[in-house]
Amino acid sequence: MENSEAEAKKKSNKKYYLVFSVVILIVLGVIAYVTVYFQKHVTTNDAQVDGYIIPVIARVEAFLDSVYVVENEKVVAGQLVATLDSIPYILALEINQGKYDEARIQLKISENELVNKKIQLREAQHEYRAKQAQFKKAMQDYSENEQLYAEGVIPLSEYDKYRAAFVSSREVLDIAKEQIEKLKVEIIVNEEQIEKNISTVSKLKSNVDLSARNLSYTKIYSPIDGTISQVKIRTGQYMKGGETLFTVVDDENIWVTANYKETKIHKLVIGGKIKISIDAYPSRTFWGTINSMGPAAIARYSFLPPNNTTGNFVKIVQRVPVRIYFEDTTDLSIMKPGLNVETTYTVK
Repeated sequence: MENSEAEAKKKSNKKYYLVFSVVILIVLGVIAYVTVYFQKHVTTNDAQVDGYIIPVIARVEAFLDSVYVVENEKVVAGQLVATLDSIPYILALEINQGKYDEARIQLKISENELVNKKIQLREAQHEYRAKQAQFKKAMQDYSENEQLYAEGVIPLSEYDKYRAAFVSSREVLDIAKEQIEKLKVEIIVNEEQIEKNISTVSKLKSNVDLSARNLSYTKIYSPIDGTISQVKIRTGQYMKGGETLFTVVDDENIWVTANYKETKIHKLVIGGKIKISIDAYPSRTFWGTINSMGPAAIARYSFLPPNNTTGNFVKIVQRVPVRIYFEDTTDLSIMKPGLNVETTYTVK
């Protein structure tokens, strides 16, 4: 009886050791599999679907006149989505346009005056040359007859006639010269006035352009094709310049931003194929291509980037953003920026 109990105990111990050995082998197999798997696969769940979310901004301040879109509505680039009260900007444009037109008229008047002054100057110079010839003739006659009078050949009355003609001719010549100098001064003044008028016209033209541009800003258009989101405005609301009306989500340009640990990025290859699992669609598997890696770790873009020069250094594994594009673009319609993603890259 003792022998049978010993044999039973011996068999029990064998079963125990066998089960224990199997368990150990399974554990070791799992550890080996996990080790090999993670050596061959680079995975992160710190990833999200990403895309362009463009704010639609009021570029001028005014009361909101009309809103032509609603939340989640599809729009196309250039579609009118809202209008602001344009009356103040129409009035401003009319006032500036009036000032500009008046300045242009004044400039044209000044330019016409300059043309007339230059014509008058040419005529005065021509007349001066004629008077100069007359003066030379009168001076020659006076000089000859002065000698004849001194010799007693001609009477005093004859001599006085030539002297009077000489004095009159000199006075006329001086007046003609003064007229030329006067016209030259007037031309200089006129040219300076034209320069001022041109400067004024240029400034007023800038005001007109600015007013026209501000008026155009009262009509707000969608910057891209996409879906309207975050509509929190109502007609009659006062909008300030730079204030966001709503956003447009670009439905066509979607990608995944996966933040990989710095110790893993050396295993990634640009252009490599990568598996994408999206929490919103657990039954589906998507595939993408690694497009690029960020030029800096994510922490460098934070409001207070880490500074390791203070002496209180604690080493933290940094993460680098990796951009991944979907291979099948027909799936983009179901992608929403911000969805949680897990990406897995198989090391070749």
